[in-house]
Formats: sequence, structure tokens, C-alpha cells
Amino acid sequence: MGNKKKLINDLLNSIDGGVEVAASYLGLSISAFNDRRYENKGTRFFSGDELLALQNLSKTALVAEFYAEQAGCLVVTKMKAEQLENFDLYMMSLEAAKANGAVATAIHEAIANDGVIDEKEAEDIRHKTDIANKINRTLTENTINLHKKQ
Repeated sequence: MGNKKKLINDLLNSIDGGVEVAASYLGLSISAFNDRRYENKGTRFFSGDELLALQNLSKTALVAEFYAEQAGCLVVTKMKAEQLENFDLYMMSLEAAKANGAVATAIHEAIANDGVIDEKEAEDIRHKTDIANKINRTLTENTINLHKKQ
């Protein structure tokens, strides 16, 4: 499974107060928190509930994205209709166009160089496609959410 320690580091970087606040939030000493973080002294890694608590504290979707990536899925943020306006959808459509253009550019450059797509280029294309898919799905869900029949 992916890099759990990187997940914790990313969460901590998103939490105001870092490890001190995160440890306190979970009711752990900093030492106990770090033992779990690094799985020292035979300690287990954080439970799913603890990871979700850290995600909530960080105000991110990092844990959801971590597990979604492991399953080959994408996390799509749905905004509430009352938070959306057509201008927001327009801006999202520009982001989608930009992301789709990045995919097309990566494919074009890979083929233009030598007529084939090597593994590094393929990985770059897949990564850009994942980003474009997430943006397009977010745009779609938010458009439906804004304009759905009440």
C-alpha cells in the first residue's frame, strides 16, 4: 500500500500547529504519536478513525485521496448548490480545458520526439489524465448539483 508516512507528513503540513496539535487532538503524547507515525517499538500505525480525525483536523481530503489512489479511484469534491454560481462553473470549465490541454500536449510531445511513448512519458500522461478526469468529474457533479430539479 502507498506511503503511509508521507500521508501523515502531508496531513501534519496541513494542520496548524503540526504534530503537537495532531497528537493532542488524538489524546496522545508527542512521543506516542511519533511511535505510531514511524511504527516504532512495535506500535501499530494509526487506525482508520484516527486518520479520519486527522483529515478533519487538516480540513483536507488527503486520507480519502490516499485510499482512492490505492483503489484506482478518484475523489471528487461536491459543492453545495447554494455555494455555486454559473461563474464558478465557468472557471471550473477553464480548469478542465487547461487540464485536457496538458494531456494532449504530453501525448503530442511524447510522440513527436521519437514516434513512441516510453514508460516515463506514459506515467506522465496517466498522471495528467488522472488530474483532468478529476477536474472534469468535479465540473460535471457541480453542474448537476447547481441545476438539478428540486
